[in-house]
Amino acid sequence: MKTFRFRLEPVVTLRGWEEERARTAYAQALGHEQRVLAQLAEIDARRDADLASYLKAAEKPVSATVRAQQWKHLHALDRERVDATNKLAGARRIREQKMKLLIDAHRRVQILESLRSRQQQAHLAAELRREERELEDIVNARHQAGASIL
Repeated sequence: MKTFRFRLEPVVTLRGWEEERARTAYAQALGHEQRVLAQLAEIDARRDADLASYLKAAEKPVSATVRAQQWKHLHALDRERVDATNKLAGARRIREQKMKLLIDAHRRVQILESLRSRQQQAHLAAELRREERELEDIVNARHQAGASIL
């Protein structure tokens, strides 16, 4: 039986590399998004802790300067949160783009692998038919040789 040889194997290899690069790019984008989410959570935690501390301290008399500094600090944290939220939106857009590229690369690999599978099955079927014909020829040749002796 002849061995199956897929002529597009180099293309499958190349597309596999492309898929791996797309997978790496997606993982990096996902990691960046998670870091921005952690940064946002950290900003929220700091703001909540500072606000609780300021509210607890509000029970005691505080100078207007200290109160103004506290509100400035909270306002700065709010601006930080807005910046982090904008960064998160950008990171999500990039992650979605990378996911689309990964899906497209995976689809291109799957198409070639499906083609390879179909061609391999067709090759096996053709080889089986060829072997059956050879066996029939051998059987017929023996049968004709036996009939000619009689």
